[in-house]
Amino acid sequence: MEAAAPRHALKIDVKRHSKGPQSYAYFPTMTRDEYLKLAERYRKVLKTAKEAFTRHHLETMERSYRTLADSERALRKSGYMVDALGKLGDSDKAK
Repeated sequence: MEAAAPRHALKIDVKRHSKGPQSYAYFPTMTRDEYLKLAERYRKVLKTAKEAFTRHHLETMERSYRTLADSERALRKSGYMVDALGKLGDSDKAK
Protein backbone atom coordinates (compact mmCIF):
# COMPACT_ATOMS: atom_id res chain seq x y z
CA MET A 1 0.00 0.00 0.00
CA GLU A 2 1.34 3.40 -0.97
CA ALA A 3 1.70 6.10 1.68
CA ALA A 4 -0.31 9.26 1.16
CA ALA A 5 1.60 12.47 0.57
CA PRO A 6 1.41 15.05 3.35
CA ARG A 7 -1.13 17.81 2.85
CA HIS A 8 1.59 20.47 2.57
CA ALA A 9 3.60 18.55 -0.04
CA LEU A 10 3.86 20.33 -3.37
CA LYS A 11 4.92 19.12 -6.74
CA ILE A 12 7.87 21.25 -7.88
CA ASP A 13 8.52 21.40 -11.60
CA VAL A 14 12.17 20.82 -12.46
CA LYS A 15 14.17 20.83 -15.67
CA ARG A 16 17.07 18.48 -16.27
CA HIS A 17 20.23 20.28 -17.30
CA SER A 18 22.14 17.78 -19.40
CA LYS A 19 25.82 18.09 -20.19
CA GLY A 20 26.28 14.42 -20.89
CA PRO A 21 25.05 11.03 -19.76
CA GLN A 22 26.43 11.41 -16.21
CA SER A 23 24.91 14.85 -15.55
CA TYR A 24 22.13 14.82 -12.96
CA ALA A 25 21.74 18.52 -12.20
CA TYR A 26 18.13 19.61 -11.81
CA PHE A 27 17.07 23.24 -11.65
CA PRO A 28 13.72 24.36 -10.23
CA THR A 29 11.57 26.47 -12.50
CA MET A 30 10.01 28.46 -9.66
CA THR A 31 9.91 32.23 -9.54
CA ARG A 32 10.78 34.54 -6.64
CA ASP A 33 7.08 35.11 -5.95
CA GLU A 34 6.41 31.36 -5.80
CA TYR A 35 9.24 30.94 -3.27
CA LEU A 36 7.80 33.79 -1.19
CA LYS A 37 4.31 32.22 -1.29
CA LEU A 38 5.73 28.98 0.04
CA ALA A 39 7.63 30.83 2.77
CA GLU A 40 4.43 32.60 3.79
CA ARG A 41 2.56 29.31 3.77
CA TYR A 42 5.09 27.78 6.20
CA ARG A 43 4.88 30.91 8.39
CA LYS A 44 1.08 30.56 8.65
CA VAL A 45 1.31 26.88 9.54
CA LEU A 46 4.03 27.69 12.08
CA LYS A 47 1.55 29.80 14.06
CA THR A 48 -0.55 26.69 14.76
CA ALA A 49 2.31 24.25 15.45
CA LYS A 50 2.66 23.12 19.04
CA GLU A 51 5.57 20.65 19.02
CA ALA A 52 9.13 22.01 19.20
CA PHE A 53 10.35 19.66 16.45
CA THR A 54 7.56 20.73 14.11
CA ARG A 55 8.12 24.40 14.85
CA HIS A 56 11.86 24.05 14.15
CA HIS A 57 11.16 22.24 10.86
CA LEU A 58 8.64 24.85 9.74
CA GLU A 59 10.94 27.75 10.69
CA THR A 60 13.75 26.13 8.73
CA MET A 61 11.55 25.63 5.68
CA GLU A 62 10.30 29.23 5.81
CA ARG A 63 13.86 30.58 6.10
CA SER A 64 15.02 28.32 3.24
CA TYR A 65 12.29 29.51 0.89
CA ARG A 66 13.00 33.16 1.76
CA THR A 67 16.69 32.53 1.03
CA LEU A 68 15.77 30.97 -2.31
CA ALA A 69 13.61 34.01 -3.14
CA ASP A 70 16.48 36.36 -2.27
CA SER A 71 18.89 34.25 -4.33
CA GLU A 72 16.52 34.28 -7.31
CA ARG A 73 16.28 38.08 -7.08
CA ALA A 74 20.06 38.43 -6.86
CA LEU A 75 20.55 36.08 -9.79
CA ARG A 76 18.11 38.03 -11.96
CA LYS A 77 19.67 41.33 -10.91
CA SER A 78 23.17 40.11 -11.75
CA GLY A 79 21.93 39.01 -15.18
CA TYR A 80 20.57 42.48 -15.82
CA MET A 81 23.87 44.01 -14.70
CA VAL A 82 25.87 41.72 -17.01
CA ASP A 83 23.58 42.64 -19.92
CA ALA A 84 23.92 46.38 -19.17
CA LEU A 85 27.70 46.14 -18.89
CA GLY A 86 27.80 44.17 -22.14
CA LYS A 87 25.80 46.88 -23.90
CA LEU A 88 28.08 49.53 -22.42
CA GLY A 89 31.12 47.62 -23.70
CA ASP A 90 29.51 47.31 -27.16
CA SER A 91 28.95 51.08 -27.32
CA ASP A 92 32.63 51.67 -26.55
CA LYS A 93 33.64 49.41 -29.43
CA ALA A 94 31.42 51.36 -31.84
CA LYS A 95 33.42 54.56 -31.26
